[in-house]
Amino acid sequence: MRQTNIIWVFYIAVWSFIQENPKLRQRLAKSPQGYFRALGSFVAAVLEQVLTILSVFRYHILVCIAFLVFVVINGGIAVGDRQNHFIVFHPTQLLYFLPFALASLPLSLTEHLKHFKRTVRQLFKSPKLALSYVALVLVFLFIVRKYTLVHPFILSDNRHYIFYLWKNIFGRFAFAKYALCLLYAFAVVYIIPIIIDSPRKFITLTLWAFCTGL
Repeated sequence: MRQTNIIWVFYIAVWSFIQENPKLRQRLAKSPQGYFRALGSFVAAVLEQVLTILSVFRYHILVCIAFLVFVVINGGIAVGDRQNHFIVFHPTQLLYFLPFALASLPLSLTEHLKHFKRTVRQLFKSPKLALSYVALVLVFLFIVRKYTLVHPFILSDNRHYIFYLWKNIFGRFAFAKYALCLLYAFAVVYIIPIIIDSPRKFITLTLWAFCTGL
């Protein structure tokens, strides 16, 4: 079990709370409100049912408390080799996540092809979307330039495919990691409309946030 699995314990509690509240679920699913207004509705529902939450989700809460006690007693999250396992600001990780998020979308091949054609067509027809895409590419180029972290294990452990990517591509061709920014930005403009159109927008974006946290 990884220490970051505590995030999933919290996520399961949030998901279960929404599923056990039909009125809240309908409000989050059908309302045209933005994400932060939906988040406000969720927080209000939580505050109204604090005692119920403490009772129903007592085991989730106990796990979270136990994790906090572990962090305090242990002096941090890492166990064992702390020299090579430390917390660092690494926004590039989000960029690595984007292609996998795109590939993991619950769409058939036909639906992917249709959405791909529609996205490319809109990039050429919509100046606003095109400018957004360019802006994303520039931001991602800055992130890659400033925050790319190559962990020593990536360069020494040949049991993982990422070792061969860095050895044969990213470590050999300096432009390779920057060229991928085009894909990262495309993944964003590809995924966001699908999330916005999803009847479970709130839970989908929340899941995205949790995956990013992991």
